[in-house]
Amino acid sequence: MWYSSVLYTEYSKGNVMDVVQVKLKVITDNSGDSYTIPALLTENGIYIPLVDYLLKKSHVRSKSWCFKVVFSIKIFMQYVSANLHCFENSHALLQNFTQRLRSGTIGEKGEDPSGLFWLPKRTSNANVILTHISNFSDWLAESQGIEVINPLTDKLDTLERRMAFAAWYNKNQSQFLGHLQSERNTTKNQRQLVRHRQLVKTHDDAIAFDEKLFPRFLRDGMAGRTDSRAAIRDCLILLLMHGAGVRVSDAMNLWLSDVYQDPTRPDQALARLYHPEHGRAPDNWKSPSGETHRAAYLKYKYNLTPRNRQHGSAYLGWKTVVVDNKDNYIQLHWFPSFYGEIFKKLWVTYLALLAKIPRKHPYAFVSFHKSNIGTPYTINSFNDNYRAAIKRIGLEPSKQDGLSPHAHRHAYGRRLANAKVEPLYVKRALHHSNITSQSVYTEPGVQKVSDLLSAASKGLEQANKRLDIDSDWKSILASGYFDDNVSSYSSDKD
Repeated sequence: MWYSSVLYTEYSKGNVMDVVQVKLKVITDNSGDSYTIPALLTENGIYIPLVDYLLKKSHVRSKSWCFKVVFSIKIFMQYVSANLHCFENSHALLQNFTQRLRSGTIGEKGEDPSGLFWLPKRTSNANVILTHISNFSDWLAESQGIEVINPLTDKLDTLERRMAFAAWYNKNQSQFLGHLQSERNTTKNQRQLVRHRQLVKTHDDAIAFDEKLFPRFLRDGMAGRTDSRAAIRDCLILLLMHGAGVRVSDAMNLWLSDVYQDPTRPDQALARLYHPEHGRAPDNWKSPSGETHRAAYLKYKYNLTPRNRQHGSAYLGWKTVVVDNKDNYIQLHWFPSFYGEIFKKLWVTYLALLAKIPRKHPYAFVSFHKSNIGTPYTINSFNDNYRAAIKRIGLEPSKQDGLSPHAHRHAYGRRLANAKVEPLYVKRALHHSNITSQSVYTEPGVQKVSDLLSAASKGLEQANKRLDIDSDWKSILASGYFDDNVSSYSSDKD
C-alpha cells in the first residue's frame, strides 16, 4: 500500500499548528483503483495508524463517519498539543479534555491562551467525539501492538507517542475519557462511556398554593409595588409558574425570542422553554463551526455561559429531562387557558418597557435596580420579592402552608387533576419523566395536549370554577396602572 500526494489541506485555526486535516489518495494494489479518505498530517508526516483504521472500517462505514472520526482524533491531538504540560498527570489531561468539549475553551473575557478557541459542544455531539476517540484507541491498542509508555519517565515528544499513550492508557487504566472497567470483567473488556449526568426529577411534599388566594396575591401582592416594570416582570414569572406549571428556575431561563403569538389561539401567548445549553439557538443561527445550540450561541454572541453552568447568584437550575421537540424545548400549556391571555397582555406591555433598557444578553427577565439595570434577573432577587409580595397581603411566607414559589406548580397539577384530566396528559403538561412505565408510542402529542386542556378549561368555566382573575386584570390594565411610575426605581434587590 502506498499514498499519492495530499489532495487538499485544511489548516487549523489559532496557534495549534502541528496537526492538520487532509484528503489522501490511497493506492493498495496495481488494479488502478484507489481510495480517497480524510487523514491527519502531523509533524512527522501522515498519521498512518488512523489511515489503517479507516481503510479497515470504510467498507462498512460511510464517508461522513470517516470524516467524524478524523475530526475527533484531530481535536484530541490539538488539545493534547496545547495542554500537555498543564497537568501533573495524563489522567487529569484526558478528563479535562472531555470537560472542554462541553464548556469550550474561551474565557469570560474572550481570551484563550491555548489557541483552540472552541465553542461549547452539544452533549450529544461531545459524546460522539468521545466514542470515536475511544473506539480508535481500542483498535490502536489491540491491533497495533502499542508499546507501554510510562508518562512519568518516557518523553511524549511527538503526537504519535501521545496518541500511543492514550491508547495504552485507555486499555490498561480504564479511566480514559470516563470509562469504567471492573477487574472482574477484564476478560470481557466491558466498558461504558460515561455520558454527562442527566438531571433527575425530584419530588417534595410542598402544599399547593390556595386558588382562592391567588387573584389577590397577583393583584395586590406581586403587582402592588412601586416600580411597575418590576411588577409586570414578577407577574409574568408568576403566571408562568401558576398558569403553566413551570418551576421558577425554568421560568427565569426564558429568552425574549421564546414567546410568540399562538397561531391557533391568537388571543394567547405561546411560550417555549428551551434547554439552557442544548436548546436550538434563535433565528436559525449557526456558528462558523456549525454549532446551532444555545451554549455556543451565548459564547459566540455574548461570551456568556449558560446559567445552569454558572456559579453564585447567576446560577439557574434545570431539572426537566423530557422535551417536546428535537430542538430541545418544552411547550407550555396554559390551564385554564385564560392565563395565556393575561400573559400575552402583560408581555406586550413588558416588551415596550424593556425596549428602553440596555442589555447584553438574550434573557427575558432583567433587573430594574439602578445599580445593575438590564442584567439578568437572579432567582435570589425573585425569591426576596416573592416573600415581600406575600407579606404585602398580610401573610407570612411558608412552604408548609403553600406560600412559596414551588407551591404554584403543585397548584397547576392539582387543577389538572380536579378537571379530571387523564394522568398521561398531566404527565405531558408537567413534563414529568414518567408516571409509571409509559411507552413512548402512547404519548399524546403537543397539539393534542393543548387541545385537550383548552377543552378542559371550557369545562371549568361551565362549571363556574373559573377564577375571576382575568376581569380583575382587564380593569387594572384599562386603568393605566402600568403607565404610572414606569421610570421609578425600587429599593428591592431586583
